[in-house]
Amino acid sequence: MREYSIKNWEKAISDIAKIAVEKKYAERFRLEYFQLISNHTSATKSLENALLHWLSFFNIYRHLITNQLFAKRIKLTDYKHVIFISTNPSFIKTVSPIINLLLERGEKPLILCGGNHYKTLKKILPQSIFQHTHICESIFIANKLSSFLKLLAAPFLAVKDAGWFAFQPVEKAVSCSSNFARYALVHHYFSKSLTSQFNEKKYTIIGAVDYWFWESLLFTTARATQSKSIVLQHGKLSDLYYPLFAKEFYAWGEADYVEMTEKYLAKPEEIVKAGSPYFDNLYEKILERNPIQKDYKKKNVVFFAQPYGEHKSMSPEYYAEVLGWINSLKNNFPDCNISLKLHPFDKTEFYEKYLGDITINNGNLLDILLETDILLTVDSTTALEAAVAKIPAIQCLPNKQTVYSDMSSTGLTLKAQTFEELTNLIDKLLHDKAFFEQTIYASSKALNYYFYNLGHSIDRIAELLELEKSK
Repeated sequence: MREYSIKNWEKAISDIAKIAVEKKYAERFRLEYFQLISNHTSATKSLENALLHWLSFFNIYRHLITNQLFAKRIKLTDYKHVIFISTNPSFIKTVSPIINLLLERGEKPLILCGGNHYKTLKKILPQSIFQHTHICESIFIANKLSSFLKLLAAPFLAVKDAGWFAFQPVEKAVSCSSNFARYALVHHYFSKSLTSQFNEKKYTIIGAVDYWFWESLLFTTARATQSKSIVLQHGKLSDLYYPLFAKEFYAWGEADYVEMTEKYLAKPEEIVKAGSPYFDNLYEKILERNPIQKDYKKKNVVFFAQPYGEHKSMSPEYYAEVLGWINSLKNNFPDCNISLKLHPFDKTEFYEKYLGDITINNGNLLDILLETDILLTVDSTTALEAAVAKIPAIQCLPNKQTVYSDMSSTGLTLKAQTFEELTNLIDKLLHDKAFFEQTIYASSKALNYYFYNLGHSIDRIAELLELEKSK
């Protein structure tokens, strides 16, 4: 995580490595464990979380009983490509182009999701994609009798493992044990069979992350087999991306390849420069709508927020300082329309206490982006989207804050470390045409460093997946 919490992440990996000596599948628990030990919660809150995790445990078990004994189960042998999807908008936009590519090439992918995501995905996914979607709990692993016996044994083994975890010499072992039980449950039910199936036939397993609950099960069981496993980059990088559970990480371009290999010490053969089909689609949509001719009479200055109020992966006082800058801009630029675009995981209430009467917008990202004259953010990937749309972007990075992605060094963005620097940059962009054009030129040029083969990366991925061309 960020510098102020990196020790927690290192501790999480160290602690999980210790307990994984006895129970190998425990390594999959590292992200959940990190989040649990990073939260400074009261005893009451810890108890509430523990109860919620036990409820989740029984909910997964309920789905297993229903789908393994009373519903049609999904046989992996009927498929070659297995893709995991969830309700996270970023994950959907990352894997959807790959799903569409497979369908166009005549492949029938198996799309998997957790049972608790299925109903929501039915509402938001196109029917062409949803019709191939099934829940993980429905994967066929054995005949009904064997499944029944496994269903009897798995919860008892999981509870036993949770008890074992509670007495491990790691931080918050007792309060974390209920969450660990979920991992133990699916491990005892699925792992042995999935490993065997992924070894008997060569599958390709694809996801937008490899470290969440179900994804980590699929990727860790496939890792030591002949099957191919790929995690697609869906956003900016962090410590959470490495070590990998998948065999390969498809990075957007050179910038992320360098960061993964040099900062996170990934092996070069694990990282593939593949491009981003999502940004390809965005690029095409922007070209279609041709927003390049700007009407500066509008002077729309938009801050694209990130969920730092919710997830606190940025020090709260620094984010509050940035929001203070945004609130003060209306005094310095009374002729500009200053607004804030919410992140999908944000809540309006958080910003109301900082922003006064500044407009908070939760509309379509592309529509808002194309109405933006100057984009402000901390280190959101919307800076990349702004570069595609030829919109100048300024990163608001208070002096003492170390962030994942200071993109100003590549020319993709401008950087303001104080409110005075921010106002000077905005003023210069609004009134100095040469500076504006120079900024756009630099950001457009930098895109080639961030994206491999922008506009055509789907062809690269088709080649990597060894797909035949559509007839």
